[in-house]
Amino acid sequence: MKADERKKQILDAAIKAFAEYGYERTSIAIICEKAGIARPTLYQYFDDKRSVFRELLEGYLLGMHEKIHAKQAIAVGGKKLSRREILDSFHRALFEEISQNRDIFMILIKEARARNAETEDIVKGIINVIVGQFVDEMKMEIKRGAVSDEDLEFAAVYMLGGTIQAMEYYIFDREKEMTTRKFAEKITTIESKIFGIGDAVRKKGK
Repeated sequence: MKADERKKQILDAAIKAFAEYGYERTSIAIICEKAGIARPTLYQYFDDKRSVFRELLEGYLLGMHEKIHAKQAIAVGGKKLSRREILDSFHRALFEEISQNRDIFMILIKEARARNAETEDIVKGIINVIVGQFVDEMKMEIKRGAVSDEDLEFAAVYMLGGTIQAMEYYIFDREKEMTTRKFAEKITTIESKIFGIGDAVRKKGK
């Protein structure tokens, strides 16, 4: 097996292990068992459990922004959309991505709550990046100068926390109750009311 394929095999096994047991109770032995490899093989690619965890989360989540915008671009297909429609297309792409990669996000949520000293800096770093991306999205849709950067950051943290709770309830735990599309529409409606985002078509470059 090629090195990159073996590494992916280990990371795929680690996703299952961390999602099932959490970071604290997951051991190198469990990851190796799920990957069907011996310990020495894992240590050829990773120094320890923490390095597996870091690469797993950072490798996926820090590239999430590009993946979401790629999905959004495909869905929009060059059509001229209103500000509200642009926001909705972003939300649809975001929540579809989260739903399709549930284990990764559940690991992030669980470890954010656990506040484990070994993983706290990794989790906080990723959350800060996601919050920054939320702020950037809002800046694109809100009138320049209407809301301060400090208030935007607060709003992003507040909305991220609420969105995670809502996703756990409506999509992760009660998946059949609400589709990602309907969930995206609800979030868009709420955010549009909060920030006064209407149906006016946004001019190119604004």
